[in-house]
Amino acid sequence: MILSHTDPTPLYYQLRQQIRNNIIDGTWPFGYELPSEPSLASEHGISRATVKQAYDGLVNEGLIVRKRGKGTFVSYRQSEFNIIQEPNFYQQMDENGAIQKATIIESGYIKADSYVAKRLNIQPGDEICYFKRVRNINNMPSIIQTVFIRKEYSAGLLESDLASTSFHKYIEEKLKISLNCFDMTIHAIVLDQYECSLLKIEKPIPGFRFYSVYRHDDIPVVYNERVFRGDSLHLGLKFQFNRSSETPVINQFGVCQEDLD
Repeated sequence: MILSHTDPTPLYYQLRQQIRNNIIDGTWPFGYELPSEPSLASEHGISRATVKQAYDGLVNEGLIVRKRGKGTFVSYRQSEFNIIQEPNFYQQMDENGAIQKATIIESGYIKADSYVAKRLNIQPGDEICYFKRVRNINNMPSIIQTVFIRKEYSAGLLESDLASTSFHKYIEEKLKISLNCFDMTIHAIVLDQYECSLLKIEKPIPGFRFYSVYRHDDIPVVYNERVFRGDSLHLGLKFQFNRSSETPVINQFGVCQEDLD
Protein backbone atom coordinates (compact mmCIF):
# COMPACT_ATOMS: atom_id res chain seq x y z
CA MET A 1 0.00 0.00 0.00
CA ILE A 2 1.21 3.48 -0.90
CA LEU A 3 0.05 6.59 0.94
CA SER A 4 0.61 10.12 -0.31
CA HIS A 5 1.26 12.76 2.35
CA THR A 6 0.74 15.53 -0.23
CA ASP A 7 -2.57 14.24 -1.54
CA PRO A 8 -5.61 16.33 -0.42
CA THR A 9 -7.39 13.05 0.43
CA PRO A 10 -6.95 12.37 4.19
CA LEU A 11 -4.43 9.64 5.05
CA TYR A 12 -6.95 7.56 6.99
CA TYR A 13 -9.24 7.61 3.94
CA GLN A 14 -6.44 6.55 1.58
CA LEU A 15 -5.52 3.71 3.94
CA ARG A 16 -9.13 2.58 4.37
CA GLN A 17 -9.69 2.57 0.60
CA GLN A 18 -6.60 0.47 -0.11
CA ILE A 19 -7.42 -2.03 2.63
CA ARG A 20 -11.00 -2.21 1.34
CA ASN A 21 -9.70 -2.93 -2.16
CA ASN A 22 -7.52 -5.75 -0.82
CA ILE A 23 -10.55 -7.27 0.89
CA ILE A 24 -13.06 -6.88 -1.95
CA ASP A 25 -10.75 -8.30 -4.63
CA GLY A 26 -9.83 -11.28 -2.44
CA THR A 27 -6.18 -10.36 -1.86
CA TRP A 28 -7.00 -10.48 1.85
CA PRO A 29 -9.59 -13.28 2.12
CA PHE A 30 -12.04 -14.08 4.90
CA GLY A 31 -10.15 -14.78 8.13
CA TYR A 32 -6.98 -12.95 7.05
CA GLU A 33 -5.27 -11.24 9.99
CA LEU A 34 -4.59 -7.56 9.35
CA PRO A 35 -1.39 -5.90 10.58
CA SER A 36 -1.62 -4.45 14.07
CA GLU A 37 -2.29 -0.72 14.35
CA PRO A 38 1.21 0.06 15.71
CA SER A 39 3.00 -1.96 13.01
CA LEU A 40 0.97 -0.45 10.18
CA ALA A 41 1.51 3.06 11.57
CA SER A 42 5.26 2.46 11.78
CA GLU A 43 5.44 0.97 8.28
CA HIS A 44 3.78 3.98 6.65
CA GLY A 45 5.08 6.75 8.91
CA ILE A 46 1.63 7.74 10.14
CA SER A 47 0.06 8.00 13.57
CA ARG A 48 -1.65 5.09 15.25
CA ALA A 49 -4.77 7.29 15.49
CA THR A 50 -4.85 7.45 11.67
CA VAL A 51 -4.73 3.68 11.40
CA LYS A 52 -7.39 3.33 14.08
CA GLN A 53 -9.68 5.72 12.19
CA ALA A 54 -9.25 3.67 9.01
CA TYR A 55 -9.90 0.40 10.87
CA ASP A 56 -12.93 1.88 12.65
CA GLY A 57 -14.48 2.73 9.29
CA LEU A 58 -13.90 -0.80 7.99
CA VAL A 59 -15.42 -2.27 11.16
CA ASN A 60 -18.50 -0.08 10.65
CA GLU A 61 -18.76 -1.31 7.05
CA GLY A 62 -18.72 -4.91 8.26
CA LEU A 63 -15.52 -5.74 6.40
CA ILE A 64 -13.26 -6.45 9.39
CA VAL A 65 -13.72 -7.46 13.00
CA ARG A 66 -11.58 -6.89 16.09
CA LYS A 67 -11.14 -9.85 18.43
CA ARG A 68 -9.88 -8.86 21.86
CA GLY A 69 -6.53 -10.41 22.63
CA LYS A 70 -6.24 -11.97 19.18
CA GLY A 71 -6.09 -9.24 16.53
CA THR A 72 -8.08 -7.80 13.63
CA PHE A 73 -9.44 -10.08 10.92
CA VAL A 74 -11.28 -9.89 7.60
CA SER A 75 -14.94 -10.77 8.17
CA TYR A 76 -16.19 -10.15 4.63
CA ARG A 77 -17.27 -13.22 2.69
CA GLN A 78 -17.86 -12.34 -0.91
CA SER A 79 -20.94 -13.41 -2.85
CA GLU A 80 -21.72 -11.80 -6.18
CA PHE A 81 -25.35 -11.41 -7.24
CA ASN A 82 -26.13 -10.47 -10.85
CA ILE A 83 -29.55 -8.87 -10.38
CA ILE A 84 -30.19 -8.52 -14.11
CA GLN A 85 -29.30 -12.00 -15.29
CA GLU A 86 -31.26 -13.96 -12.70
CA PRO A 87 -33.59 -12.60 -9.96
CA ASN A 88 -33.47 -15.89 -8.06
CA PHE A 89 -30.51 -15.37 -5.70
CA TYR A 90 -30.67 -18.93 -4.40
CA GLN A 91 -30.40 -20.46 -7.85
CA GLN A 92 -27.26 -18.40 -8.44
CA MET A 93 -25.80 -19.59 -5.16
CA ASP A 94 -26.67 -23.21 -6.05
CA GLU A 95 -24.84 -22.82 -9.34
CA ASN A 96 -21.83 -21.48 -7.44
CA GLY A 97 -21.82 -24.52 -5.15
CA ALA A 98 -22.83 -22.64 -2.00
CA ILE A 99 -24.25 -24.53 0.99
CA GLN A 100 -27.74 -23.21 1.69
CA LYS A 101 -30.28 -23.75 4.43
CA ALA A 102 -32.83 -21.63 6.25
CA THR A 103 -34.39 -21.04 9.65
CA ILE A 104 -38.15 -20.44 9.56
CA ILE A 105 -39.24 -17.51 11.75
CA GLU A 106 -42.98 -17.68 11.05
CA SER A 107 -45.40 -18.89 8.36
CA GLY A 108 -49.09 -19.22 7.65
CA TYR A 109 -52.03 -17.60 5.88
CA ILE A 110 -52.71 -13.99 6.83
CA LYS A 111 -54.88 -11.12 5.65
CA ALA A 112 -53.12 -8.69 3.32
CA ASP A 113 -52.69 -5.15 4.56
CA SER A 114 -53.13 -2.24 2.15
CA TYR A 115 -49.39 -2.03 1.37
CA VAL A 116 -49.02 -5.69 0.34
CA ALA A 117 -52.44 -5.75 -1.33
CA LYS A 118 -51.41 -2.90 -3.63
CA ARG A 119 -48.30 -4.76 -4.73
CA LEU A 120 -50.20 -7.98 -5.37
CA ASN A 121 -53.14 -6.18 -6.98
CA ILE A 122 -55.65 -7.68 -4.57
CA GLN A 123 -58.03 -6.27 -1.97
CA PRO A 124 -56.91 -5.44 1.58
CA GLY A 125 -58.06 -8.27 3.81
CA ASP A 126 -57.70 -10.94 1.12
CA GLU A 127 -56.01 -14.08 2.44
CA ILE A 128 -52.43 -14.63 1.28
CA CYS A 129 -49.59 -17.08 1.92
CA TYR A 130 -46.88 -15.63 4.17
CA PHE A 131 -43.57 -16.74 5.61
CA LYS A 132 -40.40 -15.21 7.02
CA ARG A 133 -37.07 -16.99 7.17
CA VAL A 134 -33.36 -16.40 7.60
CA ARG A 135 -31.29 -17.82 4.76
CA ASN A 136 -27.84 -19.18 5.60
CA ILE A 137 -25.20 -19.16 2.87
CA ASN A 138 -22.14 -21.31 3.59
CA ASN A 139 -23.18 -21.55 7.26
CA MET A 140 -23.49 -17.77 7.72
CA PRO A 141 -26.90 -16.12 8.35
CA SER A 142 -26.99 -13.82 5.33
CA ILE A 143 -30.53 -12.86 4.32
CA ILE A 144 -33.82 -12.13 6.05
CA GLN A 145 -36.58 -12.99 3.61
CA THR A 146 -40.25 -12.00 4.00
CA VAL A 147 -42.55 -13.43 1.33
CA PHE A 148 -46.19 -12.73 0.46
CA ILE A 149 -47.86 -14.86 -2.24
CA ARG A 150 -51.35 -14.70 -3.69
CA LYS A 151 -53.19 -17.66 -2.22
CA GLU A 152 -54.20 -19.15 -5.57
CA TYR A 153 -50.50 -19.46 -6.50
CA SER A 154 -49.29 -21.09 -3.29
CA ALA A 155 -50.98 -24.50 -3.18
CA GLY A 156 -48.97 -26.87 -0.98
CA LEU A 157 -46.09 -24.45 -0.45
CA LEU A 158 -46.50 -24.06 3.32
CA GLU A 159 -46.67 -27.84 3.66
CA SER A 160 -43.33 -28.23 1.86
CA ASP A 161 -39.92 -27.99 3.50
CA LEU A 162 -39.66 -24.20 3.69
CA ALA A 163 -36.15 -24.47 5.14
CA SER A 164 -34.82 -25.70 1.81
CA THR A 165 -37.47 -24.71 -0.73
CA SER A 166 -37.09 -21.86 -3.20
CA PHE A 167 -40.57 -20.38 -3.69
CA HIS A 168 -39.48 -19.30 -7.17
CA LYS A 169 -38.53 -22.86 -8.11
CA TYR A 170 -41.60 -24.34 -6.37
CA ILE A 171 -44.06 -22.13 -8.25
CA GLU A 172 -42.38 -22.71 -11.59
CA GLU A 173 -41.66 -26.45 -11.29
CA LYS A 174 -44.42 -27.75 -9.01
CA LEU A 175 -47.26 -25.43 -10.01
CA LYS A 176 -46.10 -24.94 -13.62
CA ILE A 177 -46.50 -21.16 -13.42
CA SER A 178 -43.80 -19.13 -15.12
CA LEU A 179 -42.54 -16.11 -13.18
CA ASN A 180 -41.33 -14.32 -16.27
CA CYS A 181 -41.40 -10.71 -15.20
CA PHE A 182 -40.25 -8.87 -12.11
CA ASP A 183 -39.85 -5.42 -10.59
CA MET A 184 -37.01 -4.76 -8.17
CA THR A 185 -36.01 -1.80 -6.04
CA ILE A 186 -32.90 -1.79 -3.86
CA HIS A 187 -32.27 0.49 -0.88
CA ALA A 188 -29.00 0.89 0.98
CA ILE A 189 -29.66 0.56 4.72
CA VAL A 190 -28.05 0.17 8.12
CA LEU A 191 -29.30 -3.02 9.77
CA ASP A 192 -31.37 -2.35 12.87
CA GLN A 193 -31.19 -4.20 16.18
CA TYR A 194 -33.81 -6.81 15.26
CA GLU A 195 -32.18 -7.53 11.90
CA CYS A 196 -28.77 -7.82 13.53
CA SER A 197 -30.14 -10.30 16.06
CA LEU A 198 -31.61 -12.51 13.32
CA LEU A 199 -28.36 -12.42 11.36
CA LYS A 200 -26.23 -12.89 14.50
CA ILE A 201 -24.35 -9.62 14.02
CA GLU A 202 -23.02 -7.90 17.12
CA LYS A 203 -23.42 -4.30 15.97
CA PRO A 204 -25.26 -2.50 13.14
CA ILE A 205 -23.57 -2.66 9.74
CA PRO A 206 -24.62 -1.55 6.23
CA GLY A 207 -26.85 -3.76 4.16
CA PHE A 208 -29.34 -3.84 1.30
CA ARG A 209 -33.11 -4.12 1.29
CA PHE A 210 -34.59 -5.60 -1.89
CA TYR A 211 -38.26 -5.00 -2.72
CA SER A 212 -39.36 -7.38 -5.50
CA VAL A 213 -42.62 -8.23 -7.24
CA TYR A 214 -42.57 -11.45 -9.29
CA ARG A 215 -45.18 -11.71 -12.03
CA HIS A 216 -46.72 -14.24 -14.35
CA ASP A 217 -47.13 -12.05 -17.43
CA ASP A 218 -49.19 -9.12 -16.08
CA ILE A 219 -50.33 -10.83 -12.88
CA PRO A 220 -48.35 -10.08 -9.68
CA VAL A 221 -47.86 -13.41 -7.93
CA VAL A 222 -45.24 -12.79 -5.21
CA TYR A 223 -44.16 -9.77 -3.20
CA ASN A 224 -40.76 -10.46 -1.63
CA GLU A 225 -38.71 -8.34 0.77
CA ARG A 226 -35.11 -9.37 1.44
CA VAL A 227 -32.56 -7.85 3.78
CA PHE A 228 -28.96 -8.70 2.80
CA ARG A 229 -26.04 -8.13 5.15
CA GLY A 230 -23.54 -5.83 3.48
CA ASP A 231 -20.43 -7.69 4.65
CA SER A 232 -21.04 -10.65 2.36
CA LEU A 233 -22.53 -9.37 -0.87
CA HIS A 234 -21.86 -7.07 -3.77
CA LEU A 235 -24.23 -6.54 -6.66
CA GLY A 236 -23.25 -7.16 -10.26
CA LEU A 237 -24.44 -5.52 -13.46
CA LYS A 238 -22.65 -6.12 -16.75
CA PHE A 239 -23.57 -4.29 -19.92
CA GLN A 240 -22.21 -3.00 -23.20
CA PHE A 241 -22.59 0.57 -24.39
CA ASN A 242 -23.31 1.34 -28.03
CA ARG A 243 -21.55 4.63 -28.76
CA SER A 244 -23.37 5.16 -32.05
CA SER A 245 -26.82 5.01 -30.48
CA GLU A 246 -25.70 6.01 -26.97
CA THR A 247 -27.77 3.23 -25.45
CA PRO A 248 -26.71 0.48 -23.05
CA VAL A 249 -27.20 -3.11 -24.13
CA ILE A 250 -27.94 -5.31 -21.14
CA ASN A 251 -29.52 -8.66 -20.44
CA GLN A 252 -33.07 -7.47 -19.76
CA PHE A 253 -34.39 -10.70 -18.25
CA GLY A 254 -37.82 -9.84 -16.85
CA VAL A 255 -37.19 -6.13 -16.33
CA CYS A 256 -40.50 -4.32 -15.94
CA GLN A 257 -41.35 -0.76 -15.01
CA GLU A 258 -44.21 0.21 -12.73
CA ASP A 259 -44.85 3.03 -10.31
CA LEU A 260 -46.13 1.50 -7.07
CA ASP A 261 -46.34 4.82 -5.23
